[in-house]
Amino acid sequence: MFFSCCGHFRARADLAGASKNRGLFAGISVEGAVVRVRTSLNRAYFGKAVTPTDILVRRSVKNRNANSLLDAVKKAAAAS
Repeated sequence: MFFSCCGHFRARADLAGASKNRGLFAGISVEGAVVRVRTSLNRAYFGKAVTPTDILVRRSVKNRNANSLLDAVKKAAAAS
């Protein structure tokens, strides 16, 4: 048995539903992504060996030459 009702009612009820099910459900999802640290690119950009933790968590490294890139990204984000 399945019952569902959608709409706006004056009694301030936006959605109502009920279900009664029998059986077994099993599911699996095989999705994913690989995130890999590219140490050579980090070294080239920051001028020294840095870890993702240094960049994302500690924020202990900066590239002085990145200001023009950061400004362009901010400008593009504001325009969209």
